Amino acid sequence: MRHRRRKKRTVKIIMKVLGCVFGIMLVVGVGLLAKMYFDTRNAFEKTYKPLKREGSQRNIEKGKPINILLLGIDSGEKGFNGRSDTMIVAHLNPKKKNTILLSIPRDTWVEGVSLNKINSAFADGGAARTIFVVEKLLDAPIHHYAALNFSGIKSLVDVVGGINVNNQLDFSVGGSHFSRGRLHLNGEETERYTRMRYEDPRGDYGRQERQRDAITSLIYSLKSTTALRNYPTILKALGENVQTDISFEEMQDLFKDYKGSFDKIESVYLKGSGEMRYNEEMGKNLSYQIVPQSEISRGHDLLTI
Repeated sequence: MRHRRRKKRTVKIIMKVLGCVFGIMLVVGVGLLAKMYFDTRNAFEKTYKPLKREGSQRNIEKGKPINILLLGIDSGEKGFNGRSDTMIVAHLNPKKKNTILLSIPRDTWVEGVSLNKINSAFADGGAARTIFVVEKLLDAPIHHYAALNFSGIKSLVDVVGGINVNNQLDFSVGGSHFSRGRLHLNGEETERYTRMRYEDPRGDYGRQERQRDAITSLIYSLKSTTALRNYPTILKALGENVQTDISFEEMQDLFKDYKGSFDKIESVYLKGSGEMRYNEEMGKNLSYQIVPQSEISRGHDLLTI
């Protein structure tokens, strides 16, 4: 009997100790979650740059596909100056659970912008002007934008432990060699990998493909446990190198309603042909990509399904 009573008391003591331990863990866990929440909110407040849109503001219908214009600004320093050398429309479809990344060639001929190159729209009037031009070109709505200063991609890639890419071209640039096949890249290598254009026989189309591959890999890496452990550094890099018109509250709703869209990511691009045309502003011939109407219609269909 005494043995049983001692055993019961021992069990009660153990249960109380475990209860205290779990209680402490719960309090600490809630505290950490609260800190992560407020840290994330503060970071997104730094990135939030609402726009005065040209034309009509696009409203998002719950459960319907949305289009987000992703811009890569190659300013070479912190800031958002110059042209958008990377232009990708991300079409998120929650019902089909897929995302289409549609790349637009940086030298696409368009009317109404300086140099008649679509990447000049950002230099002319920032994200608002760029959205207006892209909507006019593709006759498709752009609901939001997110601009990344490419000088910040190095820190993001390093924080998540690097990214994996499938390289289609053997080349060397900036002291780094990139062989064909699957590669694991650090931040500096990623920057060189995504910027290279002149050594690629496909020109800007090859660079677009590498950029889409890198962005896709980075998206998956940001969902990893490594990213969760290093969230303060990630938030700092995002706050310094990203601008978007998506507020923190809107981002929460988008994550909840559209997270399934990232189950499958498909990369496509508008295909044009190179042509020299006279530019009055420069007083000389410039190289452009002339995208035929059939390709523009295909892009429209992809973004409006």
